[in-house]
Amino acid sequence: MFASRVDADRLRFRDRPETDVRFRGSAGRTSASRSERRNLPDRVTGAGEHRDVRVDYLLTSRLDPLAGA
Repeated sequence: MFASRVDADRLRFRDRPETDVRFRGSAGRTSASRSERRNLPDRVTGAGEHRDVRVDYLLTSRLDPLAGA
């Protein structure tokens, strides 16, 4: 498991950010990610300023004991 938190008093994007989460490697595992945001929309545009921002991100991955059986 990987967890992170980012806090910002002020955040501004010049361009719309491009994000991508990929799980690569061998089969036989279950992976997931999610984020929770405060004062930041799910889809950020390149315009505007965001204040008092928080993003919590969680990434989990576990081996599947039945894989390859």
